[in-house]
Amino acid sequence: MAPPLRVTVTPGSFTGRELNWLRDDQLGSYAAGYVDALQTVTAIGLTEQCRRALHACIIGQGRADFVAAIRKYLREHPNWWDERSNGILYNVLFSQCLLPQQ
Repeated sequence: MAPPLRVTVTPGSFTGRELNWLRDDQLGSYAAGYVDALQTVTAIGLTEQCRRALHACIIGQGRADFVAAIRKYLREHPNWWDERSNGILYNVLFSQCLLPQQ
């Protein structure tokens, strides 16, 4: 059995509150940039296995899907509004997909 994948998320430059203030097009671009960054970090040490797992989480989704998911998450989790964006986006876009299956 392969060891579980481990992803580290460092603080983002926005808080949840600031993400909420962004227009949909801005939030979509920010989320797409986050996804792109996670997908390309194989160049600095992320394993190909982890990159494929991240890709599988978002396949078939576009910016509008990211925006809807982020807005829903922030609406349902106001306690995250003061948290940094990287943790929020990870929770919304990847955490449920990357959880070990029981």
